[in-house]
Amino acid sequence: MKRSKMTAVRIRLILTMVAAALMAATTPTAQGDEVAKPVGDAACAGNTIYTICVDDVFNKGRYTAKTGLAHPVPNVNLLYGGAVNSPATSHSSYRSFTTGRTYTQGSFPGSFNLSPFATVTPIGTTGVRTTYALPGPPVTADELLIVQDVNVNGTTLADSNVAITTTITNQGTTSVAMGIRYLWDFQIGLDDGPTFQAQSPDGPVLHFETEFTPPNFSFYKIVDNDTNPTSPTYQVFGTVNGPATLIPQPTPPTQLTYGCWPSSFGTSFDYSIGSPPRNVADQTSTDCFGTGGDSDVLYWWGRSSASALVLGPGESTKKNALLFAAAPKEPPPFLVSTPGKVNLGGYIDSAGNLLNPSELLLQNGPLAGVGRATFGGNVQFQSGDPSPTGNVRYIDHVTSDDIKATSFSLLVIGTGVCGADTHATIKGKATVNGVPDQDLQIDVDDCGEPGSQQPGTSPSGPDMLMITVTGPDQMYMNGGPLVGGNIQVRAE
Repeated sequence: MKRSKMTAVRIRLILTMVAAALMAATTPTAQGDEVAKPVGDAACAGNTIYTICVDDVFNKGRYTAKTGLAHPVPNVNLLYGGAVNSPATSHSSYRSFTTGRTYTQGSFPGSFNLSPFATVTPIGTTGVRTTYALPGPPVTADELLIVQDVNVNGTTLADSNVAITTTITNQGTTSVAMGIRYLWDFQIGLDDGPTFQAQSPDGPVLHFETEFTPPNFSFYKIVDNDTNPTSPTYQVFGTVNGPATLIPQPTPPTQLTYGCWPSSFGTSFDYSIGSPPRNVADQTSTDCFGTGGDSDVLYWWGRSSASALVLGPGESTKKNALLFAAAPKEPPPFLVSTPGKVNLGGYIDSAGNLLNPSELLLQNGPLAGVGRATFGGNVQFQSGDPSPTGNVRYIDHVTSDDIKATSFSLLVIGTGVCGADTHATIKGKATVNGVPDQDLQIDVDDCGEPGSQQPGTSPSGPDMLMITVTGPDQMYMNGGPLVGGNIQVRAE
Protein backbone atom coordinates (compact mmCIF):
# COMPACT_ATOMS: atom_id res chain seq x y z
CA MET A 1 0.00 0.00 0.00
CA LYS A 2 1.29 3.42 -0.92
CA ARG A 3 0.97 6.00 1.81
CA SER A 4 -0.45 8.57 -0.60
CA LYS A 5 -3.52 6.37 -0.96
CA MET A 6 -4.27 6.19 2.76
CA THR A 7 -7.15 8.60 3.30
CA ALA A 8 -7.56 7.81 6.99
CA VAL A 9 -5.79 10.22 9.28
CA ARG A 10 -2.02 9.57 9.36
CA ILE A 11 -0.43 10.04 12.73
CA ARG A 12 3.26 9.32 13.08
CA LEU A 13 4.50 9.02 16.62
CA ILE A 14 7.84 10.77 17.05
CA LEU A 15 9.70 8.65 19.55
CA THR A 16 13.22 8.53 20.91
CA MET A 17 13.89 5.22 19.28
CA VAL A 18 14.78 4.16 15.79
CA ALA A 19 12.61 2.11 13.47
CA ALA A 20 14.53 -1.07 14.17
CA ALA A 21 13.70 -0.76 17.84
CA LEU A 22 10.03 -0.33 17.00
CA MET A 23 10.06 -3.50 14.96
CA ALA A 24 11.62 -5.40 17.81
CA ALA A 25 9.15 -4.06 20.37
CA THR A 26 6.81 -7.04 20.36
CA THR A 27 7.68 -8.74 23.63
CA PRO A 28 7.21 -6.86 26.92
CA THR A 29 10.23 -6.45 29.15
CA ALA A 30 10.35 -5.89 32.89
CA GLN A 31 11.16 -2.44 34.22
CA GLY A 32 11.22 -2.51 37.99
CA ASP A 33 7.80 -3.57 39.20
CA GLU A 34 6.09 -2.83 35.90
CA VAL A 35 6.23 -3.95 32.28
CA ALA A 36 7.52 -1.80 29.43
CA LYS A 37 4.83 -2.03 26.77
CA PRO A 38 5.53 -1.78 23.05
CA VAL A 39 4.47 1.16 20.93
CA GLY A 40 3.12 1.13 17.39
CA ASP A 41 2.77 3.03 14.15
CA ALA A 42 -0.76 4.04 13.19
CA ALA A 43 -3.30 4.64 10.47
CA CYS A 44 -6.30 6.18 12.22
CA ALA A 45 -9.97 6.75 11.34
CA GLY A 46 -13.39 7.13 12.99
CA ASN A 47 -16.17 9.58 13.74
CA THR A 48 -16.62 12.28 16.38
CA ILE A 49 -17.48 9.68 19.07
CA TYR A 50 -14.67 7.13 18.62
CA THR A 51 -11.31 6.89 16.84
CA ILE A 52 -9.51 3.66 15.95
CA CYS A 53 -5.85 3.20 15.00
CA VAL A 54 -4.26 0.21 13.25
CA ASP A 55 -0.56 -0.53 12.84
CA ASP A 56 0.23 -0.50 9.12
CA VAL A 57 4.04 -0.63 9.20
CA PHE A 58 5.65 -3.27 11.40
CA ASN A 59 3.09 -5.35 13.32
CA LYS A 60 0.38 -4.92 10.71
CA GLY A 61 -3.15 -5.23 12.03
CA ARG A 62 -2.60 -4.51 15.73
CA TYR A 63 -5.19 -2.03 16.88
CA THR A 64 -6.34 0.39 19.54
CA ALA A 65 -9.21 2.81 20.11
CA LYS A 66 -10.13 5.98 22.01
CA THR A 67 -13.08 8.31 22.50
CA GLY A 68 -13.54 11.26 20.15
CA LEU A 69 -14.02 14.94 20.88
CA ALA A 70 -17.83 14.66 20.88
CA HIS A 71 -17.87 11.85 23.45
CA PRO A 72 -18.88 12.85 27.02
CA VAL A 73 -15.42 11.68 28.14
CA PRO A 74 -13.22 12.80 25.23
CA ASN A 75 -9.81 11.57 24.11
CA VAL A 76 -9.38 8.66 26.54
CA ASN A 77 -8.44 5.02 26.00
CA LEU A 78 -10.87 2.32 25.09
CA LEU A 79 -7.81 0.13 24.70
CA TYR A 80 -4.25 0.73 25.91
CA GLY A 81 -2.43 3.25 23.71
CA GLY A 82 -5.62 4.68 22.24
CA ALA A 83 -5.25 8.20 23.62
CA VAL A 84 -1.81 8.51 21.98
CA ASN A 85 -2.78 6.64 18.77
CA SER A 86 -0.32 3.81 19.43
CA PRO A 87 -1.65 0.34 18.46
CA ALA A 88 0.72 -2.23 19.89
CA THR A 89 -0.64 -4.18 22.86
CA SER A 90 -4.03 -5.38 21.57
CA HIS A 91 -4.08 -7.81 18.68
CA SER A 92 -5.67 -10.88 17.12
CA SER A 93 -4.25 -14.29 16.29
CA TYR A 94 -5.47 -17.27 14.30
CA ARG A 95 -4.71 -20.96 14.75
CA SER A 96 -5.04 -23.72 12.20
CA PHE A 97 -5.72 -26.86 14.19
CA THR A 98 -5.32 -28.75 10.92
CA THR A 99 -1.67 -27.81 10.38
CA GLY A 100 -0.78 -26.76 13.94
CA ARG A 101 0.29 -23.29 12.75
CA THR A 102 -0.59 -20.10 14.67
CA TYR A 103 -0.63 -16.83 12.73
CA THR A 104 0.00 -13.57 14.58
CA GLN A 105 0.16 -9.80 14.02
CA GLY A 106 3.89 -9.49 14.60
CA SER A 107 6.48 -11.92 15.94
CA PHE A 108 5.69 -14.17 18.90
CA PRO A 109 7.47 -17.33 20.05
CA GLY A 110 6.36 -20.35 18.03
CA SER A 111 4.11 -18.36 15.69
CA PHE A 112 4.06 -17.25 12.05
CA ASN A 113 4.28 -13.46 11.49
CA LEU A 114 1.49 -12.30 9.16
CA SER A 115 2.91 -8.83 8.48
CA PRO A 116 4.79 -9.72 5.23
CA PHE A 117 1.48 -10.97 3.78
CA ALA A 118 -0.61 -7.97 4.90
CA THR A 119 -2.23 -5.12 2.99
CA VAL A 120 -3.70 -2.24 5.00
CA THR A 121 -6.42 -0.08 3.40
CA PRO A 122 -8.99 2.45 4.65
CA ILE A 123 -12.69 1.67 5.09
CA GLY A 124 -13.92 5.08 3.97
CA THR A 125 -13.17 7.56 6.75
CA THR A 126 -14.36 5.36 9.63
CA GLY A 127 -12.14 2.31 9.70
CA VAL A 128 -9.10 0.35 8.58
CA ARG A 129 -9.01 -3.05 6.89
CA THR A 130 -6.06 -5.44 7.14
CA THR A 131 -6.04 -8.26 4.60
CA TYR A 132 -3.72 -11.24 4.98
CA ALA A 133 -3.43 -13.37 1.83
CA LEU A 134 -1.67 -16.66 2.63
CA PRO A 135 -0.70 -18.47 -0.59
CA GLY A 136 -0.43 -21.96 0.90
CA PRO A 137 2.40 -24.52 0.71
CA PRO A 138 5.31 -24.31 0.42
CA VAL A 139 5.24 -20.64 1.53
CA THR A 140 2.57 -20.92 4.24
CA ALA A 141 1.12 -24.00 5.93
CA ASP A 142 -2.47 -22.98 5.07
CA GLU A 143 -4.07 -21.28 2.08
CA LEU A 144 -6.27 -18.67 3.74
CA LEU A 145 -7.67 -15.19 3.24
CA ILE A 146 -7.98 -13.40 6.60
CA VAL A 147 -9.68 -10.00 6.64
CA GLN A 148 -9.72 -7.86 9.79
CA ASP A 149 -11.94 -4.77 9.87
CA VAL A 150 -11.51 -2.30 12.73
CA ASN A 151 -14.33 0.14 12.16
CA VAL A 152 -16.36 2.83 13.91
CA ASN A 153 -20.09 2.46 13.24
CA GLY A 154 -22.79 5.10 13.74
CA THR A 155 -22.86 8.88 13.99
CA THR A 156 -24.16 9.62 17.51
CA LEU A 157 -23.31 8.45 21.02
CA ALA A 158 -26.42 6.26 21.03
CA ASP A 159 -25.59 4.34 17.85
CA SER A 160 -21.76 4.48 17.68
CA ASN A 161 -19.47 1.58 18.48
CA VAL A 162 -16.02 0.23 17.70
CA ALA A 163 -16.30 -3.14 15.95
CA ILE A 164 -13.45 -5.59 15.43
CA THR A 165 -14.56 -8.05 12.76
CA THR A 166 -12.61 -11.03 11.45
CA THR A 167 -13.52 -13.00 8.32
CA ILE A 168 -11.53 -16.13 7.42
CA THR A 169 -11.98 -17.83 4.06
CA ASN A 170 -10.50 -21.22 3.26
CA GLN A 171 -8.96 -20.90 -0.18
CA GLY A 172 -7.44 -24.38 -0.13
CA THR A 173 -8.79 -27.62 -1.57
CA THR A 174 -9.33 -29.44 1.74
CA SER A 175 -11.14 -28.55 4.95
CA VAL A 176 -9.36 -26.59 7.65
CA ALA A 177 -10.20 -26.26 11.37
CA MET A 178 -9.57 -22.73 12.66
CA GLY A 179 -9.56 -20.78 15.91
CA ILE A 180 -9.62 -17.00 16.44
CA ARG A 181 -8.32 -15.13 19.49
CA TYR A 182 -8.72 -11.42 20.34
CA LEU A 183 -6.52 -9.95 23.10
CA TRP A 184 -7.82 -6.59 24.39
CA ASP A 185 -5.49 -4.68 26.71
CA PHE A 186 -7.39 -2.17 28.84
CA GLN A 187 -6.12 0.93 30.61
CA ILE A 188 -8.34 3.60 32.20
CA GLY A 189 -6.46 6.76 33.03
CA LEU A 190 -3.31 5.58 34.80
CA ASP A 191 -4.87 2.31 35.95
CA ASP A 192 -3.49 -0.45 33.76
CA GLY A 193 -5.37 -3.11 35.73
CA PRO A 194 -9.05 -2.12 35.75
CA THR A 195 -11.68 -4.46 37.15
CA PHE A 196 -14.14 -6.65 35.21
CA GLN A 197 -17.87 -7.16 35.84
CA ALA A 198 -20.29 -9.28 33.81
CA GLN A 199 -23.50 -7.48 32.85
CA SER A 200 -27.00 -8.82 32.09
CA PRO A 201 -27.02 -10.76 34.31
CA ASP A 202 -24.69 -8.80 36.55
CA GLY A 203 -21.84 -10.64 38.20
CA PRO A 204 -19.43 -9.64 40.98
CA VAL A 205 -16.65 -7.11 40.40
CA LEU A 206 -13.57 -9.21 39.61
CA HIS A 207 -9.95 -8.51 40.60
CA PHE A 208 -8.56 -11.98 39.86
CA GLU A 209 -8.23 -13.92 36.62
CA THR A 210 -11.46 -15.69 35.65
CA GLU A 211 -12.41 -17.98 32.78
CA PHE A 212 -15.91 -18.19 31.29
CA THR A 213 -16.52 -21.29 29.15
CA PRO A 214 -18.91 -20.47 27.66
CA PRO A 215 -19.82 -16.98 28.94
CA ASN A 216 -23.50 -16.68 29.89
CA PHE A 217 -23.84 -12.88 30.02
CA SER A 218 -24.62 -10.24 27.43
CA PHE A 219 -21.69 -7.82 27.90
CA TYR A 220 -19.14 -6.70 30.49
CA LYS A 221 -17.96 -3.51 32.17
CA ILE A 222 -14.34 -2.41 32.70
CA VAL A 223 -13.77 0.18 35.48
CA ASP A 224 -10.67 1.58 37.18
CA ASN A 225 -10.38 0.87 40.90
CA ASP A 226 -7.09 2.49 41.98
CA THR A 227 -4.09 4.56 40.81
CA ASN A 228 -6.26 7.40 39.44
CA PRO A 229 -7.09 10.36 41.72
CA THR A 230 -10.82 9.56 41.74
CA SER A 231 -12.22 6.21 40.66
CA PRO A 232 -14.19 5.42 38.59
CA THR A 233 -12.84 7.78 35.94
CA TYR A 234 -15.02 6.35 33.16
CA GLN A 235 -16.31 2.98 31.96
CA VAL A 236 -15.57 0.75 28.97
CA PHE A 237 -18.04 -1.89 27.80
CA GLY A 238 -17.35 -4.94 25.64
CA THR A 239 -19.85 -7.30 24.03
CA VAL A 240 -20.18 -11.02 24.67
CA ASN A 241 -23.54 -12.63 23.75
CA GLY A 242 -25.34 -9.36 23.01
CA PRO A 243 -27.10 -7.03 23.33
CA ALA A 244 -29.31 -7.95 20.37
CA THR A 245 -29.95 -4.28 19.56
CA LEU A 246 -26.42 -3.66 18.31
CA ILE A 247 -25.31 -3.31 14.70
CA PRO A 248 -23.30 -5.28 13.78
CA GLN A 249 -24.47 -8.13 15.96
CA PRO A 250 -21.73 -9.45 18.29
CA THR A 251 -20.79 -13.11 17.92
CA PRO A 252 -20.92 -15.16 21.14
CA PRO A 253 -17.41 -16.52 21.83
CA THR A 254 -16.50 -20.07 22.76
CA GLN A 255 -14.54 -18.76 25.74
CA LEU A 256 -13.89 -15.41 27.41
CA THR A 257 -11.09 -14.85 29.94
CA TYR A 258 -10.28 -11.93 32.23
CA GLY A 259 -6.52 -12.28 32.33
CA CYS A 260 -3.07 -10.92 33.13
CA TRP A 261 -1.65 -8.98 30.17
CA PRO A 262 2.10 -9.58 30.76
CA SER A 263 1.39 -13.32 30.71
CA SER A 264 -1.16 -13.44 27.89
CA PHE A 265 0.73 -11.08 25.57
CA GLY A 266 3.66 -13.46 25.59
CA THR A 267 1.47 -16.23 24.17
CA SER A 268 0.36 -16.50 20.57
CA PHE A 269 -2.96 -18.32 21.14
CA ASP A 270 -3.07 -20.49 24.27
CA TYR A 271 -3.43 -18.94 27.71
CA SER A 272 -4.33 -20.40 31.08
CA ILE A 273 -5.12 -18.55 34.27
CA GLY A 274 -2.75 -19.02 37.18
CA SER A 275 -3.14 -21.57 39.96
CA PRO A 276 -4.23 -19.89 42.13
CA PRO A 277 -5.63 -17.15 39.82
CA ARG A 278 -3.48 -14.02 39.68
CA ASN A 279 -4.58 -10.65 41.05
CA VAL A 280 -4.66 -8.49 37.92
CA ALA A 281 -6.45 -5.37 39.19
CA ASP A 282 -4.82 -4.08 42.37
CA GLN A 283 -1.78 -1.94 43.07
CA THR A 284 -0.81 -4.44 45.74
CA SER A 285 -0.63 -7.29 43.20
CA THR A 286 2.68 -9.14 43.23
CA ASP A 287 1.85 -11.69 40.51
CA CYS A 288 0.68 -9.46 37.62
CA PHE A 289 2.93 -6.41 37.57
CA GLY A 290 1.71 -3.10 36.17
CA THR A 291 0.42 0.28 37.25
CA GLY A 292 -2.50 -0.82 39.42
CA GLY A 293 -2.22 -4.35 38.10
CA ASP A 294 -2.31 -5.20 34.38
CA SER A 295 -5.52 -6.81 33.13
CA ASP A 296 -6.87 -7.76 29.73
CA VAL A 297 -9.77 -9.66 28.18
CA LEU A 298 -9.32 -12.53 25.74
CA TYR A 299 -11.94 -13.86 23.32
CA TRP A 300 -11.77 -17.24 21.59
CA TRP A 301 -13.95 -18.54 18.80
CA GLY A 302 -12.73 -22.10 18.43
CA ARG A 303 -10.70 -22.53 21.61
CA SER A 304 -9.48 -26.04 20.79
CA SER A 305 -9.75 -28.63 18.06
CA ALA A 306 -12.96 -29.86 19.70
CA SER A 307 -14.65 -26.45 19.25
CA ALA A 308 -12.80 -25.39 16.09
CA LEU A 309 -14.41 -23.47 13.23
CA VAL A 310 -14.35 -26.05 10.43
CA LEU A 311 -14.26 -24.52 6.94
CA GLY A 312 -14.63 -26.52 3.77
CA PRO A 313 -13.00 -25.34 0.54
CA GLY A 314 -14.30 -21.86 -0.27
CA GLU A 315 -16.19 -21.54 3.03
CA SER A 316 -15.89 -18.52 5.36
CA THR A 317 -16.53 -17.64 9.00
CA LYS A 318 -17.12 -14.14 10.40
CA LYS A 319 -16.82 -13.04 14.04
CA ASN A 320 -17.61 -9.66 15.67
CA ALA A 321 -16.90 -8.04 19.04
CA LEU A 322 -17.74 -4.43 19.93
CA LEU A 323 -16.45 -1.73 22.29
CA PHE A 324 -18.07 1.34 23.89
CA ALA A 325 -17.29 3.92 26.58
CA ALA A 326 -19.44 5.92 28.99
CA ALA A 327 -19.03 8.52 31.70
CA PRO A 328 -18.67 7.19 35.27
CA LYS A 329 -21.84 5.68 36.76
CA GLU A 330 -23.80 6.34 33.55
CA PRO A 331 -25.70 3.50 31.85
CA PRO A 332 -24.17 1.87 28.77
CA PRO A 333 -24.48 4.02 25.62
CA PHE A 334 -26.82 1.46 24.05
CA LEU A 335 -30.26 0.16 24.88
CA VAL A 336 -30.44 -2.93 27.10
CA SER A 337 -33.55 -5.05 27.55
CA THR A 338 -35.40 -4.97 30.88
CA PRO A 339 -36.42 -8.22 32.60
CA GLY A 340 -40.19 -8.47 32.44
CA LYS A 341 -43.17 -9.35 30.29
CA VAL A 342 -45.78 -7.59 28.17
CA ASN A 343 -49.14 -9.19 27.34
CA LEU A 344 -51.31 -7.45 24.79
CA GLY A 345 -54.55 -8.18 23.02
CA GLY A 346 -57.39 -6.06 21.73
CA TYR A 347 -58.14 -3.44 19.09
CA ILE A 348 -57.73 0.23 18.28
CA ASP A 349 -59.12 2.37 15.50
CA SER A 350 -57.72 1.64 12.03
CA ALA A 351 -54.99 3.80 10.53
CA GLY A 352 -56.41 3.69 6.98
CA ASN A 353 -52.87 3.08 5.60
CA LEU A 354 -51.29 -0.48 4.74
CA LEU A 355 -51.58 -4.69 4.41
CA ASN A 356 -53.34 -8.56 4.21
CA PRO A 357 -56.18 -9.99 6.39
CA SER A 358 -55.95 -13.02 8.66
CA GLU A 359 -57.59 -14.45 11.77
CA LEU A 360 -56.71 -13.25 15.28
CA LEU A 361 -58.06 -14.32 18.66
CA LEU A 362 -58.48 -11.42 21.04
CA GLN A 363 -58.07 -11.59 24.79
CA ASN A 364 -60.97 -9.23 25.21
CA GLY A 365 -63.58 -7.35 23.23
CA PRO A 366 -65.71 -8.06 20.14
CA LEU A 367 -64.48 -9.69 16.96
CA ALA A 368 -62.58 -7.71 14.40
CA GLY A 369 -64.62 -5.58 12.04
CA VAL A 370 -64.69 -2.52 9.88
CA GLY A 371 -62.73 0.42 11.26
CA ARG A 372 -60.59 -1.64 13.62
CA ALA A 373 -57.00 -2.78 13.91
CA THR A 374 -56.65 -5.89 16.06
CA PHE A 375 -53.57 -7.18 17.83
CA GLY A 376 -52.46 -9.91 20.20
CA GLY A 377 -49.37 -11.57 21.64
CA ASN A 378 -46.74 -11.40 24.36
CA VAL A 379 -43.07 -10.50 24.68
CA GLN A 380 -40.79 -11.41 27.58
CA PHE A 381 -37.14 -11.06 28.60
CA GLN A 382 -35.20 -12.68 31.43
CA SER A 383 -31.82 -11.47 32.65
CA GLY A 384 -29.10 -13.35 30.79
CA ASP A 385 -31.19 -14.06 27.70
CA PRO A 386 -29.52 -12.99 24.45
CA SER A 387 -32.75 -11.29 23.30
CA PRO A 388 -36.46 -11.08 24.12
CA THR A 389 -38.81 -13.81 22.93
CA GLY A 390 -42.50 -14.01 22.15
CA ASN A 391 -44.99 -13.31 19.37
CA VAL A 392 -47.09 -10.38 18.22
CA ARG A 393 -49.65 -10.18 15.38
CA TYR A 394 -51.33 -6.96 14.25
CA ILE A 395 -53.96 -6.64 11.48
CA ASP A 396 -55.53 -3.43 10.18
CA HIS A 397 -58.91 -4.56 8.84
CA VAL A 398 -59.46 -1.40 6.82
CA THR A 399 -56.12 -1.18 5.03
CA SER A 400 -55.57 -4.98 5.11
CA ASP A 401 -52.11 -4.45 6.60
CA ASP A 402 -50.85 -7.66 8.25
CA ILE A 403 -47.82 -7.36 10.57
CA LYS A 404 -46.34 -10.46 12.18
CA ALA A 405 -43.30 -10.11 14.45
CA THR A 406 -40.61 -12.68 13.64
CA SER A 407 -37.91 -11.75 16.19
CA PHE A 408 -37.28 -9.27 18.99
CA SER A 409 -34.13 -7.29 19.77
CA LEU A 410 -35.32 -5.08 22.63
CA LEU A 411 -37.84 -4.92 25.47
CA VAL A 412 -37.48 -1.84 27.67
CA ILE A 413 -39.90 -1.32 30.56
CA GLY A 414 -39.92 2.01 32.38
CA THR A 415 -41.83 5.08 33.49
CA GLY A 416 -44.67 6.25 31.27
CA VAL A 417 -47.61 8.64 31.38
CA CYS A 418 -49.39 6.27 33.79
CA GLY A 419 -46.54 5.81 36.27
CA ALA A 420 -43.47 3.71 36.98
CA ASP A 421 -43.05 0.47 34.99
CA THR A 422 -46.18 1.09 32.94
CA HIS A 423 -44.55 1.85 29.58
CA ALA A 424 -42.81 -0.66 27.32
CA THR A 425 -40.91 -0.30 24.06
CA ILE A 426 -40.56 -3.41 21.91
CA LYS A 427 -38.25 -3.54 18.88
CA GLY A 428 -37.63 -6.32 16.40
CA LYS A 429 -38.23 -7.62 12.92
CA ALA A 430 -41.53 -8.46 11.23
CA THR A 431 -43.02 -9.92 8.09
CA VAL A 432 -45.28 -7.17 6.73
CA ASN A 433 -47.75 -7.97 3.96
CA GLY A 434 -45.69 -11.05 3.22
CA VAL A 435 -42.41 -9.06 3.01
CA PRO A 436 -39.89 -10.34 5.60
CA ASP A 437 -37.21 -8.54 7.62
CA GLN A 438 -38.99 -5.21 8.19
CA ASP A 439 -38.09 -3.00 11.18
CA LEU A 440 -40.79 -3.01 13.85
CA GLN A 441 -41.37 -0.91 16.98
CA ILE A 442 -44.30 -1.18 19.37
CA ASP A 443 -44.86 1.22 22.29
CA VAL A 444 -47.52 0.43 24.88
CA ASP A 445 -48.83 2.03 28.06
CA ASP A 446 -50.58 -0.02 30.75
CA CYS A 447 -52.88 2.51 32.38
CA GLY A 448 -55.30 0.35 34.28
CA GLU A 449 -57.67 -2.63 34.41
CA PRO A 450 -59.51 -3.19 32.17
CA GLY A 451 -57.33 -1.66 29.51
CA SER A 452 -60.20 -0.37 27.39
CA GLN A 453 -61.76 1.88 30.03
CA GLN A 454 -62.81 5.16 28.53
CA PRO A 455 -61.24 8.55 29.29
CA GLY A 456 -62.82 10.13 32.34
CA THR A 457 -63.80 6.84 33.96
CA SER A 458 -60.52 6.63 35.91
CA PRO A 459 -57.58 8.93 36.69
CA SER A 460 -55.39 7.15 34.15
CA GLY A 461 -57.69 6.41 31.24
CA PRO A 462 -57.34 3.54 28.71
CA ASP A 463 -54.25 1.61 27.73
CA MET A 464 -52.39 2.92 24.69
CA LEU A 465 -50.65 1.28 21.73
CA MET A 466 -48.44 2.70 18.98
CA ILE A 467 -47.06 0.49 16.19
CA THR A 468 -44.51 1.61 13.59
CA VAL A 469 -42.96 -0.18 10.62
CA THR A 470 -40.06 1.78 9.16
CA GLY A 471 -39.00 -0.32 6.19
CA PRO A 472 -36.80 -0.96 4.39
CA ASP A 473 -39.64 -2.05 2.08
CA GLN A 474 -42.86 -1.40 4.01
CA MET A 475 -44.03 1.65 5.96
CA TYR A 476 -46.90 1.79 8.45
CA MET A 477 -47.83 3.76 11.56
CA ASN A 478 -50.89 3.71 13.79
CA GLY A 479 -51.68 4.27 17.44
CA GLY A 480 -54.24 5.31 19.97
CA PRO A 481 -56.28 4.21 23.01
CA LEU A 482 -57.64 0.69 23.25
CA VAL A 483 -61.26 0.45 22.19
CA GLY A 484 -61.36 -3.11 23.44
CA GLY A 485 -58.96 -5.50 25.13
CA ASN A 486 -56.12 -5.08 27.58
CA ILE A 487 -52.36 -4.46 27.84
CA GLN A 488 -50.34 -5.64 30.82
CA VAL A 489 -46.74 -4.48 31.48
CA ARG A 490 -44.91 -6.32 34.25
CA ALA A 491 -41.31 -5.57 35.22
CA GLU A 492 -39.42 -8.27 37.12
